[in-house]
Amino acid sequence: MPAKFEIFPKDEFILEVFDGKVFFNDIIEVTQKIWSHPDYDAEFDGISDLSKADVKLSRDEMNQFIKAIEESQKRVSGKLAIIASKPLATAFAILFEKKVKFNPGVKVFTTHDGAIHYLGKDSSFLKRIYNEFESK
Repeated sequence: MPAKFEIFPKDEFILEVFDGKVFFNDIIEVTQKIWSHPDYDAEFDGISDLSKADVKLSRDEMNQFIKAIEESQKRVSGKLAIIASKPLATAFAILFEKKVKFNPGVKVFTTHDGAIHYLGKDSSFLKRIYNEFESK
């Protein structure tokens, strides 16, 4: 699966990383896994890292995804930094940011530094969570 995640309960933080080709079903699947995880808390802040993703979603699929999130009681209410660098992933992320009215804390960044600064963390925190994430 091109999407993996880790929940850091002590840090109240969620890291979601996409790599390679990412389709609608991949995004739905990882979202459902996060929501059903025993450590999930909608108030946790998080990063959705699309920097290595090749997003393969249509506009209709994007709208379906947003609708599913809007209708869910488990949707994130904490700050969410989306990191995107490839053109289609960036377009997807910006569209998501603009359409998701229930959480004004959703912001798009092109760098990890910008995202982590927005979340009020520092580079050592970012390095630690990515190291823990990659070691699993």
